[in-house]
Amino acid sequence: MSSARKLLIRPSFFLLAVVVAVLSAPLSGYAQDDASKIQQIAAVQAKLDDAVARVKAIINQPVSYQTRSSDMDVAMFGPGWFHDGAIKPDFATADIRTTQDLLYSKYRYVASDLKPDEVYVGSDLEFNAMTKYFYTDRTLPKKRLTEADMLEINQLYRTIAQCTEQLEQLKGSSGFSVMHLSDVTFGVILMVISVIFGGLFLVWPALRTS
Repeated sequence: MSSARKLLIRPSFFLLAVVVAVLSAPLSGYAQDDASKIQQIAAVQAKLDDAVARVKAIINQPVSYQTRSSDMDVAMFGPGWFHDGAIKPDFATADIRTTQDLLYSKYRYVASDLKPDEVYVGSDLEFNAMTKYFYTDRTLPKKRLTEADMLEINQLYRTIAQCTEQLEQLKGSSGFSVMHLSDVTFGVILMVISVIFGGLFLVWPALRTS
């Protein structure tokens, strides 16, 4: 290869390397931003999942029952213990103490048509429209919650609201890096093509005369 060809080809490849190195820096930065955002989303989601799991555990505590005997005066409920559907609470403001319904308390014993031989003490049970959303087994009645239980759920509801809002913000803004990443990638491709063709334009006369 002639000296002229070497002198023309080397600057072209050097320029190509410089362009790729310069434009790869933003790509690395955007990748780091995305990785950080993914970690934040995972952490908030884990906190949300923990709060929901704790709410379900409190609301769905098991209630002991007795086998029905002939001398029991039992109030029957049906069909089943609950109607279909549930209201999703406003987790930011709900106070479940105000919606606790002790409708079973006026009966000594209660049962449902689902399992009429399983009898519960009425004062042990409750219904709450603001916790029904988390009932996991509607074939069973729900235990009457204590004041401490309800205060804890109220606090957990606030956590759910905060985490949900944070996730919406994080996921809503996650598209910006992808958009910029596409722009930068497209720019890199154009620059690389330009450098290659520019290099060939410079080298071509030397190749023809060599």
